[in-house]
Amino acid sequence: MQITEEATSTWDEIMRQDRIPINMSVAAEPLSLPAYIEDCRMKLWDKAFVTYFRGNEGFKKLDDFAGFKGSNQIVRRVLFR
Repeated sequence: MQITEEATSTWDEIMRQDRIPINMSVAAEPLSLPAYIEDCRMKLWDKAFVTYFRGNEGFKKLDDFAGFKGSNQIVRRVLFR
């Protein structure tokens, strides 16, 4: 029981310090596979890649993806998620 309490305390402290918003609610029923994939796609687009597509140096459709600064990081994020 002590390990569980310590892990919970550590988790709470990390969340408090980093101010990471995590939705801990659970859906009443699991999503269908297509709905789950679409949900993940939207989360990736909205959160993981926003910095790569905005600003003067952001990625544009006409840019070469392989040569774009940060393209390796983008691929790593997709694989991680």
